[in-house]
Amino acid sequence: MRTSAALIFFSGLVASVYAHSADEYTTEDCSGDASYAHSPNSFFGDTEITIDDTTMAVKTEATLDSWSAYAEKTDDGDCAGDLLGNLDNNCHPVDTFIEGRRINCVKLEINAMGRKN
Repeated sequence: MRTSAALIFFSGLVASVYAHSADEYTTEDCSGDASYAHSPNSFFGDTEITIDDTTMAVKTEATLDSWSAYAEKTDDGDCAGDLLGNLDNNCHPVDTFIEGRRINCVKLEINAMGRKN
C-alpha cells in the first residue's frame, strides 16, 4: 500500500513540475475568462495548439519548457509555416506579436533536463 501511495504522490509532483498551458482569450490583454483553455499532455505527443480565428491573445505558461509561435496551422491541428518566435510566460496579442503576422498555432517545445531554449 505504501508503494502505491508513494507512486501516486511522485506522479503528482512530476506533473506539477512540468505544468504548461496555453489559454486563448477574446481580449488583447488576457483579461476575463479564457475562451479556450489548453493544458497539453506532452507524454502523449499533444504539444501543438491551433489558435481559433476569434482569439485576440494567448497566455502561455511553461515551467521547464518553452512555447513557439507559428504563422500557420493545418486542418489536422498541427503548426506549420514560419516560426514567428518564442513565447515567454505572459500574454501575447496574436495579431501584433510580430507586425503584419498573426500567431495561428503554438507548439510546446520539450527541453531535455529542463533547459530553456
